[in-house]
Amino acid sequence: MRIELIVLIIFPFVSGRFEYEEIWNSSFIEAVPCEANPINGAWCEWGEWGLCDFSTCTRKRVRTCACPKPENLTGGLCPTELPQDDILVGDTLTTHSRFARMTEKGNCKIPFFHNNRYYNDCSIIDGKEQCPVGPESKLEICLEEKGDMEERDIGACDGWKIAQGWAQTKVPEKYILEIRSISELGKQCHNKKLYTIGAGLLSPCIERYYFSKSGQRNTYSNLNNMAFNLENCKFACAIDPECQAVEFAEGYFCKLFMKFNSDDLKREIGTLLLAKPSNCIFYLNKKQEAKYPFRMAVKDIHSLYNKV
Repeated sequence: MRIELIVLIIFPFVSGRFEYEEIWNSSFIEAVPCEANPINGAWCEWGEWGLCDFSTCTRKRVRTCACPKPENLTGGLCPTELPQDDILVGDTLTTHSRFARMTEKGNCKIPFFHNNRYYNDCSIIDGKEQCPVGPESKLEICLEEKGDMEERDIGACDGWKIAQGWAQTKVPEKYILEIRSISELGKQCHNKKLYTIGAGLLSPCIERYYFSKSGQRNTYSNLNNMAFNLENCKFACAIDPECQAVEFAEGYFCKLFMKFNSDDLKREIGTLLLAKPSNCIFYLNKKQEAKYPFRMAVKDIHSLYNKV
């Protein structure tokens, strides 16, 4: 009885399989394993964020052109699309080398200033191809070979306290900078760091360059899309020593609060409230302000959105 039962179960299945085999085969699409066709000269994923620099509430990360690594330095290189520590003088933009350069004493600092002049690569100085190295920026002779291409990025430190669905109340307007979605820094534009597609749908972002001999640092395309990208909204607050918190509603606004009280809150669906790490909040005297590396960027934001 047990053998007969098994036969009764198997045979209908087999007969049914062959009855519809022609239909099955005609509609079958063969699944072919995907094969990667890497193009030499692709950017790797961004590396891990570095430690927080509490003096500016920022941290850095790097990506290299090595996924896969170019076969040579003359072809198949990664596109240099993201703004770095390039310098804009009037309408003239000078970009610097994205290749890592070395000396026998260590890695070069590129770009650099020497005698008030901007250098975008190892350069002939006093008859030798040199670059600055180390904390004292001492000039050393460059080695001929180049390292991988690399690009740097900067962002806000972590450690922000988040209240989802809450908004700040009772803060006078003079302590709030509201960056709306239709404003210059808040509107959506094509930032190649944020959007890998959509270049034809969005206008390119207008980049701001602050790098200068006075010690000013660039913002690496973070001062745009602020009403659409939370990290860019946080960055604007991070680099402003007096900013204490942000309110963010994607597609609507990014608010920077120069005063913040965690007890004066109200429910507001769709809004994120983020309090800046306390060790990132401080006040600068005039002498410190003159040397602050994001002074020009902060001044730009306040000039556009300060209601006072």
